[in-house]
Amino acid sequence: MTIKQWLLALFFSCTVTTKLQAYLLLTPGNESVDSWSQAQFKKLQKLRQQGNNHPFLRLYLKPDQIGYYVAFQKLIAEELPEEIDRPGIWLSVRQKYLKRPQSNLAIIGGMGPLADADLTRRVVLKLNERKDFSWQSSGLEVLSMPPPRRVKHWRYSCKYFYKLISFGESPFLGQGNFDRYALASNTAHQYAKMVGVLVFNFAEFINLVERNTRRLKSLNPQGALILGTSQAASSQLYKPYLAAYNIPFAMPRRQSLFQHMIYEAKSGALVDPKLFHRAVFDEVRWLSENQFNVSHVFLACTELSLIKTEDSYRVLQEHDLILIDSQVLFSEHLSDELYQLDFNRQQQQKLLENEMMSY
Repeated sequence: MTIKQWLLALFFSCTVTTKLQAYLLLTPGNESVDSWSQAQFKKLQKLRQQGNNHPFLRLYLKPDQIGYYVAFQKLIAEELPEEIDRPGIWLSVRQKYLKRPQSNLAIIGGMGPLADADLTRRVVLKLNERKDFSWQSSGLEVLSMPPPRRVKHWRYSCKYFYKLISFGESPFLGQGNFDRYALASNTAHQYAKMVGVLVFNFAEFINLVERNTRRLKSLNPQGALILGTSQAASSQLYKPYLAAYNIPFAMPRRQSLFQHMIYEAKSGALVDPKLFHRAVFDEVRWLSENQFNVSHVFLACTELSLIKTEDSYRVLQEHDLILIDSQVLFSEHLSDELYQLDFNRQQQQKLLENEMMSY
């Protein structure tokens, strides 16, 4: 059986074993952010009581309503600490709910509701700051859906892959919906090729890991401490990119400690930033004793972005360390991408108008 045949078999088996209905969340009206979030969460709990343990929710928001999404994801993290219990959410950020944007950027999240919401908020706010950017013809699509991590969750796996395929409208379903797409998780980039074949055959992939490494290189680091998930560390996700840019780097000696912090943040728990700072300083001290000098601390996991505070930059700088947050870089790259798509579309439209006037 070829890979394509195997993927087709998986796709059609998922259509049989999976409940395919998407439940539309009500768009906010005059309600407060908290009251709307509570009402939608009650709807979610009702679906779970009816036997749909992994409901798939569809939500449309205008750019100035992004706070509702953030509050809803925060409530999900607080009330449903187990990742497998959380729903999948397909969010469309657009000015007109029923009008398909001419420029569309897709983000596959799922690293955690708080990290997904934080990244989406950052991208939208950065675009709102650009006066020449138009939400009238541009849209942002975000799929926040926890990935299956255990064999016993095979039924959920079917639902996950079907929704992933449906989100991108892969080559099995026809022309895709998006111009470009990105993976909002550092670790997920090790599956980039599979996602490209399975989901986004017609869209351009934005390699955020490569772009982050390029940005790190521009800062001329003497040595970088890379803090990410255990999975990313064991797969050496960043190693080929760091080597290509000739960046000296080191991984943490106590990887399990940082992984524990990541799990805590993912579950919605508050992690003391001081604990994070001490762990970083211990690593830097140990590396220095072993003849490796760290100048930059790179957060290669979006959950670590939720642990650090704005004061973390100052605290590390007092020890001659520059903190680089991949979540912040992700938001900059993605907002630049959608801005450029919109700019190119506007330029093409002007050229077309000029050509028509010349006749």
